[in-house]
Amino acid sequence: MQEIAAYAIGGNSPQYVATLGALYCDFTAPCLAFRQGNDAYVFFKPGQSGNTLFKIASEEPRLVLQPGERLDSGLARGVLPTLPTDGTARLIPLGARTWTIAREVTGPSVLARRR
Repeated sequence: MQEIAAYAIGGNSPQYVATLGALYCDFTAPCLAFRQGNDAYVFFKPGQSGNTLFKIASEEPRLVLQPGERLDSGLARGVLPTLPTDGTARLIPLGARTWTIAREVTGPSVLARRR
């Protein structure tokens, strides 16, 4: 994808992923995920509003909810951090009860939107 090449990030192990949450990648329009070293990236195309690349850094903390706990109670307990409201950081599930933070990568689409 030419859109990803514009970020000048080399990656490997590309695969399509579907996730229904803060990054909404439907099964009919999946996102592209890939790795660079120990970090993972998810390329998100939210309809007509442009493209966004999110980085899941290996050093981001892993956040674990207790069985039956919801995101709002995890926030209240301080297990989950409060994120900026501009969408540059999002909580994403890693599987089971484990979550982490994906942060927007500053690239061509971000710079164009902020001009």
